Formats: sequence, structure tokens, C-alpha cells
Amino acid sequence: MEASAKTVLPSLNSPKSGATKAAIALIRAMYDMRVAGICRYTFHAKSHVQLVALLPHKDAETEVYYLRSVKLPFSDDMRTLKFPKFTFDEDEEDTNKPTVAQLSAVDDLIDKMQLPESEM
Repeated sequence: MEASAKTVLPSLNSPKSGATKAAIALIRAMYDMRVAGICRYTFHAKSHVQLVALLPHKDAETEVYYLRSVKLPFSDDMRTLKFPKFTFDEDEEDTNKPTVAQLSAVDDLIDKMQLPESEM
């Protein structure tokens, strides 16, 4: 899933048109009410539909209202990962605990990787 966000601006070229006034009124109402819109988005007719959240914003310098669209994941985009527990009950055995041989091998590796004092 692409992680880009897009900006949706009302037409600044024709601020008196009905569509521009309606878009600005909608965005301003969303901004004032602190709500977001959930929409379907397709880049073109043959692309797959994606869900986006439309988040209202107001530019501090120009006071222009606009929307930022952020793609939302479908359940197919979510992955369930299983990790071992950090703590174990007294009757459970930690299967990820290193063996004595593994600890010894790591100690030997660290010793061999250390620089001699003459090279420090």
C-alpha cells in the first residue's frame, strides 16, 4: 500500500463559483466540528478502490481551508504477527532462552572480535 498523502484544495481561480463556495463551507464545517470524512478513492477508472480519510486543515498564513487525504488500510493490508511472551509463568519453559553452548559461542566470538591493545 502506498503511504502518500494528497492535498485537496477548493478552486482558488474561481472563488465565487457555487462549487468552490460549497467545498469551502464543507471543509470549514468539518474543521470547526473536528471531524474527518471517509471516502472511496481511485486514481483512474481501471485502478482498484482505496479508502481514504479526508482531514480538514486551515493554513495559518493564508487562512485557506483544504483537505489532506490519507490512505486507510483494508483488512487485507493488515498482518497479524505473533511474538513470544516477555514473561513466563513458573511452570512454563522459555524456549527462546539460549543454551550454555550458545552463550559460550557468543562469548568466544566477542573475545575474538576485540582489538589487541596495541591497535587501540
